[in-house]
Amino acid sequence: MDLLNWTTSVFRAVADFGGPQRKTNPTDSDVAGLFGNALIYEGETLELLGDEHKALQSFERAVTVFESPPLAGKMGLNSVTAAAYAKLANSQSRLGHADSARETYNKALAMLGSQMSSEPAALQVQYTVIEIYAGLGELESQSASRRSSRTNAQINACTWYQKSMDIWLHLPIRNSISPSGFKVIDFNSVSSKLTQCQQAPW
Repeated sequence: MDLLNWTTSVFRAVADFGGPQRKTNPTDSDVAGLFGNALIYEGETLELLGDEHKALQSFERAVTVFESPPLAGKMGLNSVTAAAYAKLANSQSRLGHADSARETYNKALAMLGSQMSSEPAALQVQYTVIEIYAGLGELESQSASRRSSRTNAQINACTWYQKSMDIWLHLPIRNSISPSGFKVIDFNSVSSKLTQCQQAPW
């Protein structure tokens, strides 16, 4: 068994351990949080293995965990829940479900609300917003490639990539792993997408 398959098996075992019996216990928020995180790690590993459909399922389950008792509505977990939604939206986008992805990204942004405007915003919030903005840029870029009239979509794509880049530029350390341990689109990738967008013929 190679490393990625082994890692997936470990995350699935953790998720199964924390699964149906545990996640419905309203007093066991720590285990529920670990369960939700494990599902995100599992989804990320499945993406690396190229199994986007199973990754989507893992992210859907993670969102369900974070939106169910005992975790639902906890302000301290909003940024992590929003990160789960961002992961789900990324997967939806890669599978071609553009409308669902856009709706999911917007839900994640709405969930962060005032946390985005605080000075300075918490690191996890900033990393989550980086991911959301870059994802929205990718959606607009895909839309531009399919439209006969692409100017507005291309402008929107550049705007979202620039917003993602602006946050990266203000971070003291540019790490592709968020404080919660989730993978985030890295600085160089956002920079490259922004450059390509700006240089594309409109």
